[in-house]
Amino acid sequence: MAKNEEAVSRTIDAAADVIYRVLADYENHHPKILPEVYFDGLEVLEGGFGAGTRLNVFAVIKGSKQTLEMGVEEPQPGRVLTETDLNGGMKTTFEVVPLEEGEAAVTITTSWPPARGFQALFNRFFLSGYVRRMLEAELELLDDYVKRLDN
Repeated sequence: MAKNEEAVSRTIDAAADVIYRVLADYENHHPKILPEVYFDGLEVLEGGFGAGTRLNVFAVIKGSKQTLEMGVEEPQPGRVLTETDLNGGMKTTFEVVPLEEGEAAVTITTSWPPARGFQALFNRFFLSGYVRRMLEAELELLDDYVKRLDN
């Protein structure tokens, strides 16, 4: 059975509450941590901070643009934030775990529904690696961005 999930983690030298605020703020901060090679921005439809936010994310997959309508929830406010594709079942979870003072472990996990036929082959040979690279790039941008906030 094909893997339907990718996760990446990174220790970031910033306070967990600062990191979480950046992730949850879809009006001001979150757009700045989206890698341009994978995203063409986002549009807040409702809310704008944390749970209850609804947004369109403009994804770029192999040069093709897709609009994903996402709903945001906070199963553990201040620690876990989720974005769920309201039309396709893909889900991204951001988990921020405080470590030593001024440091946090951040994990981003994206999962998607199982597929059959050609779509299953596409997912197995392309989508997993693509999602992993995208999540790694987003974590790198998050790390750089929160460091600039401190200065």
